[in-house]
Amino acid sequence: LNLVEAFCRRCRIEADFTRRFTSSIPRS
Repeated sequence: LNLVEAFCRRCRIEADFTRRFTSSIPRS
C-alpha cells in the first residue's frame, strides 16, 4: 500500500508539472 501511495504521489507531481508546463505554453 505504501508503494501505491508513493506511486500516486509521484503521478500527481508529474501531472502537476505537465499541467504547469502545458499552461506555460498556450496550445490547444
